[in-house]
Amino acid sequence: MGIWDDTDKRAKESAGSGIFVKLEDDGDKIVGAFLGDPFPQELFWNQGKNKYEPYTEAHAKAKEKMTLRVSLNVLVTLENGEAQKTPAVKILEMNATTFRSVNKCRKRYGFDRTYFEIERNGKKKDPNTTYTVLPDDPIDAEELKKLKELKLHDLEAKSRGGSETSDPQPADDYDSKQTAGDDPISKPDAQALVDVLRTVPRENLDEFLAKFGVSKVKELKQRDLKEAQSFLGIGKKEEESGAEGESDPFED
Repeated sequence: MGIWDDTDKRAKESAGSGIFVKLEDDGDKIVGAFLGDPFPQELFWNQGKNKYEPYTEAHAKAKEKMTLRVSLNVLVTLENGEAQKTPAVKILEMNATTFRSVNKCRKRYGFDRTYFEIERNGKKKDPNTTYTVLPDDPIDAEELKKLKELKLHDLEAKSRGGSETSDPQPADDYDSKQTAGDDPISKPDAQALVDVLRTVPRENLDEFLAKFGVSKVKELKQRDLKEAQSFLGIGKKEEESGAEGESDPFED
């Protein structure tokens, strides 16, 4: 390999070595362990300057839209199907919608017990982009000990008010717009999903709820209905395993 090809290869390898997680296109994903506490920022998207700015009293008085961005440290162990030879702690910046999915996973599975997969669903600059957060492999006691010893990034100092992607515009910010897709699904659609979910094991039900970031089927958004129907259509219809002491996601 010549010096030009060798240098080009090394340049490609170093391109992903920044401290920010980049999920740039449909299907891009990482697996990692969330570390530490979140850092929330109230920001304003300056269309003229094509960048985020801190949200100030002046913005509030002008009734400008505030956008919440949240940063979290994450040890990235796998990126787009490739295991990282030297896992690194990076910063994942997300909008409020994605953060709520992350927080639901935290409450259900625990950051000290589980690695998580984060996947982008949507091409670059697609205004309907979403991010799926699902539990991955468990964290054992030895791994947990090492995780607690890792040095974390100073989120307040490092956070740039950006997004999970390299897209310059806040295309994935669902809080900045209200569309029909944000409405919950109809009762008949919810009942149809419930009828299928009642026939599958509890672990399959948990996966479904985590995938769509809801605790009850009736909370599913219209924009996710087709994907939810497709997800259940290819799933195995097995007997429900059940789980005592857990809240019923089917109840009203």
